[in-house]
This record gives sequence, structure tokens and C-alpha cells, in this order.
Amino acid sequence: MLAYDNGQMNLYVSYSKGFKSGGFNAPALFPQVELKPEKADSFEVGAKLRLFNNRARLNLSAFRVKSSNIQVATIDTSTGSVVQQNAASAKSYGLEASLDASATEHLSFQMGGAYLHSRYDDFADASVVNLVGGVLVSGREDLMGMPTPNSPTWNGTFSSTYLIPLPSDWKSEVTLLARYTSSYNFSAGAGGDQRYDKQNGFWLVNVTGRITPPNRNLTLSWYVNNLFQKHYYDQINTNANFGSYGLPGLPRTWGGTLTYSF
Repeated sequence: MLAYDNGQMNLYVSYSKGFKSGGFNAPALFPQVELKPEKADSFEVGAKLRLFNNRARLNLSAFRVKSSNIQVATIDTSTGSVVQQNAASAKSYGLEASLDASATEHLSFQMGGAYLHSRYDDFADASVVNLVGGVLVSGREDLMGMPTPNSPTWNGTFSSTYLIPLPSDWKSEVTLLARYTSSYNFSAGAGGDQRYDKQNGFWLVNVTGRITPPNRNLTLSWYVNNLFQKHYYDQINTNANFGSYGLPGLPRTWGGTLTYSF
């Protein structure tokens, strides 16, 4: 890494190499194809800035990653089970930005966003599940040019915390957190020609808060997650034997805790 820092601005350039060890899938009675080590070359350039008398911090970066022998979860066409398989290669590049700022003595906010372009350069023999004559059947597909799993093109977050002035030295705050992600695939090729293993873009909004009396020994905290009851999935898998099934994300949930410190 090379960096320049003058106190208010930090500029940097970095290059790194990484790998993920290979091996085999779960023990089996028959010989298996070796899972090769995954390798990656990464280049990043960025800037970290302090603004408005240190009341705000702005981070900017651009990156490029070249990966080979990527280990991805796919369907074993002989058993219908989920196994790890090597994709030939993929390329990713993108931009990231984040801003933390104190607007007033009581109000602060943070926001961030990212653009990501992540595609397979070469994955000619990927295991997928296709719909043939109304029946799901294991097959193969060339996924060159398709997005890698869990790689939304756009994502962003925004949060804001307000410190509520209270009498008699009580302390209270409320935080709003909103998160957006564009569509992405859960598995290579989104599972097959029907693209069942895919999540459409969505927003999530959470709210948290807490209140503390003057002695600071007692804290009442509360939260509301998924405030607007957004329907989404944490995971979707398509299997030739069992069909397409998913794990829904949690609906609106709320709760609180009361903490006492001795």
C-alpha cells in the first residue's frame, strides 16, 4: 500500500493477493473431483477526507478484483444436493462512498452507497436446474457474462441519530436506519433457466432507541425491525428433487431490553 496523509486528507493506493484453500466436498463413498484453491488479485484507490472542521468524514474508493477458480455452491446433477464447484474466473469492479456528519449538537447521520459490476468471465459447465416439460431437471449452462451470487449492482444505507434533550440530566436517543439493495442472485445462474434463486430489489427500515436516567445504571432500549413489513428472502434454492424453496426474511419484529449495571 502507498498512502499520503496531511491530517485532513488521506490518499491511498493498494494491491493485494488472496486465496481460499481448496479441498473436497463432504465425505463420500466414491472418488470426487478436487476443489481447487480460489485466488484473487485486488487493486484499490481511494481517499479519506475530514471536512467542515472535522464535523464530517467522507470516504471514496474505486476497486477492481480479478478472481480465478471461484468456489460457488451448485447442484450436483447426480444427487440433487448442494455442493461446491470451481468456476473458471470472474471480474469485479466498482465504486464506494460513505459520509459521516454531525449536523448539530443533537443530530448526526451516516450514509453510504456502492456500485458493483461482478460477472463471470468463464463458467462454461455450471450445474443448474432447468424446467423441462413442466418438470425440474438437473442440467448444465454456460454462465459467462452472468452476475456472481450475492452481488447487487447498487446498494446503499442511511442512518440518523437524534439525541433528545430531556430534563434532570436524563439521556435519550432515537436512530433510524434504512437500507436498499438492488436485485441479486442467491446462486450461480440464479438456479437455472427459470431464475428462481433471485431476490428483487428492496428497502428495509429499522428504528431503535434508548433512554437512560441520571445515575446511568439503568438503560431501557427498544427496537422495531422491518418497520414497513417488507417481504423478502434470506435464501432461495432450487433443487431437481425438492423444487424451489426459500427462507423468508423476518417480518416486522419489535422488542426491548432493560439493563442494569452494578
